[in-house]
Amino acid sequence: MTARDALSAAFTVIIVALALIPLQGWLLMLVVGAVHGLVPAVPAFGFGTSVLAVIGVGMFVSTVRRLFGK
Repeated sequence: MTARDALSAAFTVIIVALALIPLQGWLLMLVVGAVHGLVPAVPAFGFGTSVLAVIGVGMFVSTVRRLFGK
């Protein structure tokens, strides 16, 4: 594998990860909305909030993995 192939593979992984963030946010919004329908104490939130929650959880998990090793 050449350096160019490795760089291309890395960019592909980054693009796919970025493209999946809105999908993960949408699924989280649907799940929390369903739970909100069953248990009114659970707050419902919109798409923007769910995308920010997905990004925040990803950053938190990344930090914890970096601190405590893999």
